[in-house]
Amino acid sequence: STISFINTSTPSNGNLAYTWSFGDGNTSYDNQPTHTFSKNVSTVGVRLIASGEHVCNDTITRTVTIATGLASGLNNSGALDPDSGGQDNDGDESITSIFPNPFINNIQIGINIEKATPYVIVNIFEVTSGRLVATKKETTSSTGNYTISVNVNAGNAGKYFVQVMDDKGKMIGDAIALKI
Repeated sequence: STISFINTSTPSNGNLAYTWSFGDGNTSYDNQPTHTFSKNVSTVGVRLIASGEHVCNDTITRTVTIATGLASGLNNSGALDPDSGGQDNDGDESITSIFPNPFINNIQIGINIEKATPYVIVNIFEVTSGRLVATKKETTSSTGNYTISVNVNAGNAGKYFVQVMDDKGKMIGDAIALKI
């Protein structure tokens, strides 16, 4: 599973150097790295150390769960890839991004539609309870890329299953997102 990490740290003065540790023995010094985890990894601690010019370090560590059971792969935008184990109606459409991930209350889901459909429906479920916490119907009158913003005020911090379906109820794509 390949994941792109988004670094939102900003220097207050000068430049920063970055060290990412992916919890599997691999590191990167890129600002916004992409890392491929082996298929047998399910949960890892990912750490980012931002080092300032004056030897001031700031460290953040997050637990990253690579979902198994709901779908099997993550594409490079952090969304589950229907072509690597998720459900998909015909392979033409997919979730292309989940941003931000993790999120607080608002999430943006990028989708690619190659067959025209008048609308899509986004459902967001708590993984632990299966409870539907948000749904949104979005007009998509033509093919192309769309970004759908969904407010997820309901629900606690944790793992969420994002599902996108076309107007006929066929799965376009699915993804896992984390709420903090």
